[in-house]
Formats: sequence, C-alpha cells, structure tokens
Amino acid sequence: MPSLLMKSMASIPEILLFHVLTGLERESLDKQETDLQTRMSKLRRFYERTFWLWIIIISGGFLAQTFRSADLPEHKEHILDMIELGVTLILLFEILFRLLCKWRGFFKSKQNWADSIIVIVTLVMQLPVVHRSGRVYDWLTIFQIVRVYRVVWALPVTRDLLVRCGMRLLVSSIY
Repeated sequence: MPSLLMKSMASIPEILLFHVLTGLERESLDKQETDLQTRMSKLRRFYERTFWLWIIIISGGFLAQTFRSADLPEHKEHILDMIELGVTLILLFEILFRLLCKWRGFFKSKQNWADSIIVIVTLVMQLPVVHRSGRVYDWLTIFQIVRVYRVVWALPVTRDLLVRCGMRLLVSSIY
C-alpha cells in the first residue's frame, strides 16, 4: 500500500508537468491561430482594397472584345486573343487570391461559385482545341460577356435598379 501511495505521489509532478506543457502548447496553438487570423485579415483587407481593380480589368477586357468583327485582320485578332488570355489569367489569379483570403466561407457564396465557373470556362476557351473549334468557341463566348455582371453589380445605381426591378418581377409573377 505505501508503495502505491509513493508511486501516485511521484506521478503528481509528472501530471503537473503534463498539464503545464499542454497548457503551453494550447497557448502556442492559440497564438499561432491568432497570428494566422491576423495575416488572413490583412490579406482580406488588401483584397477588399483591390475591388475596383478587378472591375477595371473586366471592363477593359470587355471593351477590347467590342473591337472584334468578322473581317478583322489576323494580327489584330491575335492582339485581341492575347488581351483576352491576359484578362482570363488575371481573373484566375483573383479567384485564387479570393479563395486564399476567404477560404472558410468561399464556397458558401454564390458570387464565388459564379465567378469560379466563369473563370474556369473562359480558361478552357483559351485552349487551342477549343479556341479553333468554331461553333463551340462561339457559344462559349457568352461566359466572357457574363463577366460584365460584376461591373453592373459594382455600381450602386445599377445594382439598386436591378434589385428593385427583380423584386417587382418576382412579386408580379407570384400574384
């Protein structure tokens, strides 16, 4: 019996040491998590400051595409293709950056899903097989046009107008 008491008393410092170490580990993990959240919030703030940059890039890409025509010389068509490739790659970077900043709730947002699908399809469109396919490429250009929704949605006047008209259409279709 005394030997059992001695063993249990000998293990008290070990138990205390274990609790101290686990407490330190918890504090260390909490500090690491806080540091990560701080870094993520800095990234997120940086991303939010670049909001208008992405809108300008989308607008520029859309403006460049308005110069396409059926009788466009080959060298000018090549320039427009390079602009489209550049815009697509920049917007791919933007989606990846947004995913990095908002990784926990990224896939809960409909806008993130829509933008991701648009970027993936427009990226696939840049593949030579698809780009030279004729009809398939022509039909997929709708995704390049749909990008403009972000420009429309970014402007408060058009966003409010769409919301009001959308609500009227919704209400009128119900009644």
